[in-house]
Amino acid sequence: GDSFIVGREAELTRIESIVNDWKDGYRGALLFYGERFSGKTTLLEILVRKFFNNNSYRLNPNSELNINGRKLKTSSDLKEALDFVCKYQNDKTPVVLIDDLELWYSDKVPFFQNIHYLSQCIDAYSKKIFFVVTTNSCLQKQLQIYCDFNKGFQAQIDLSYLSKSALQRAISIRHGATHKTLVNTNGEEIPPGQLDKYITQLHKNC
Repeated sequence: GDSFIVGREAELTRIESIVNDWKDGYRGALLFYGERFSGKTTLLEILVRKFFNNNSYRLNPNSELNINGRKLKTSSDLKEALDFVCKYQNDKTPVVLIDDLELWYSDKVPFFQNIHYLSQCIDAYSKKIFFVVTTNSCLQKQLQIYCDFNKGFQAQIDLSYLSKSALQRAISIRHGATHKTLVNTNGEEIPPGQLDKYITQLHKNC
């Protein structure tokens, strides 16, 4: 639950402001990027639950999309999936989620063809549909260089960094939820000072 939202309070406040602006008639599109395991998908799920009452359409290649009884077997063609959502959704406040943008390509559908249409779709529909896209940091940099990808989004949120204090809080919360004792290799309880050293090294490595 919300107890596990650690170190992303500023991002959630910013997201809430953008969602409220969208509901007032402005464009709505967010880009989350960061390294693997930086929490992009987790933040995506929190956004859907907190601000859209779980009213979402999640687009994944090679999966099934169901809207009001109509079904589409998606391929690697993002245009086909987006057209299906834009045509058949009739909800008042929907959010379209494209997690791991880098997965949308194949031999038949070039990646940049999908990127081009996604940008067009956001331009055309982002006052009616809220778009959230996630990708890794490397691809985000490449897209920005080659096609100025960021310009279509109201905000681009980098999730690569988490402060040491936030990491420490996250570990403490998760540890507390397990009701277990943290021990070293000798089976002895780890004192707070030693645990802080472990977390410092973990944060440095990450």
